[in-house]
Amino acid sequence: MTSSPCCSSLNIFDEPLESLIAAFEQLKFGGVLMAEVPDVTRPFVGVDWFFTLEHLHNFSPSSLRAMLDKVGFVVESVEQKQAIPNTGIDSRLRVIARKPNAPFHVASQQNAMDAIADGAAYLEARSALVNRIDTQLAPRIERWKRERSKVFVFGAGSHTVELLRSTAMANAPVEGIEDSNPALQGQTFLGLPVHSPDALDTLAPNAIVISARAWESEIWDLLAPQRARGVEVVPLYSSPEMT
Repeated sequence: MTSSPCCSSLNIFDEPLESLIAAFEQLKFGGVLMAEVPDVTRPFVGVDWFFTLEHLHNFSPSSLRAMLDKVGFVVESVEQKQAIPNTGIDSRLRVIARKPNAPFHVASQQNAMDAIADGAAYLEARSALVNRIDTQLAPRIERWKRERSKVFVFGAGSHTVELLRSTAMANAPVEGIEDSNPALQGQTFLGLPVHSPDALDTLAPNAIVISARAWESEIWDLLAPQRARGVEVVPLYSSPEMT
């Protein structure tokens, strides 16, 4: 369970049960709690893995409800919300709960367990995605090598770790990483220097691969000046026109 409002620091809850107990104690009588967590029964399919250290705990609708019940919340609703493309919002659970206390009851988790156990479907979907990306990138990479192009990857995160490990980009002539996070700029990531997007004019890349599943359209727009100069900007999830 994590809380990560846009453009703010990441708050990590090592012990979600203790965090809910603290929230329960601080709420006024009749107070309301709303929380959202990734939905383990509907994992996203991207180059980056759904199960990462970013989220220390995973929840199904029934397990989330059971934890709230155990604390003493009255659960008003547990909704399965759909993913919103290119917003950073994946398939998730939204729960609304309130005081006063309610007796704890054990909800049946058979359906959720069946869904979680069907990991083969997730692995098959991810494999198909990687194959599609390889088909898209392989001819470009050969051309970049042949033309001695200056290639950069935009995004210093877990997505890029898997992109450079699990796809054809492992063989690409990547010279560096672009990232908008000032804390990463001037550092190295996977042995490659991390630059600010403001340095692109000086770096004069020939190609930039966008390595971000959730923020692809925003990065595409950010790189509009580079595209106008003829830089080959490559999205992995959307069409080149980003319609």
